[in-house]
Order: sequence, then structure tokens, then C-alpha cells
Amino acid sequence: MKHYVGALSETLSLKLNDLGLASCWIEAFSEPTIKNLLTIPDNQEIELIITVGYEMGKLVQRRKPALINKVFFEKWGNKYHKPFVKVSRKDV
Repeated sequence: MKHYVGALSETLSLKLNDLGLASCWIEAFSEPTIKNLLTIPDNQEIELIITVGYEMGKLVQRRKPALINKVFFEKWGNKYHKPFVKVSRKDV
């Protein structure tokens, strides 16, 4: 049954975006707190919460860090890839 929740939430988020609304999935929450706040019966399970609203403004894209400081080749700290030396049968 849980895979239906994923499909439904994706479809709902796409439709909300189509209607000009913003949405956000919340999967980390205190289930007892939410159940008490919204008076949800104890025998019901909350899979996720989707917040819906209007955007406060356009998001500013942050500059992405360069991968040169995050990707290493063959050992930690080796930032430069050294191509393999081609070996032919006559070299063996």
C-alpha cells in the first residue's frame, strides 16, 4: 500500500505546481504530536505530510561548489585523473 502513497504524492505535487501552488513533502515529524493536533485516530497511520501554499518569491539559486574539491581518483586527495597507459600484446 505504501507505493500508492508515493505515486499519489507525486501526482498531487505536479498538479499543485500546475495550479501555481508550491508544495513540500515532510517525512520527518512526530506522529503523536500530529495526531493530537489534528485529532487523527490512533488506528490511522500517517505516511507523510504535504504542505501547500503560494510562493513567497522567486528562489535564488546558490552557486554550486566546484567538483574539483569533492572528486578524487584512485585515492583520497588525488584530484587529477591520470589516464591508463595503453598496453599491447607485444609489450607483454
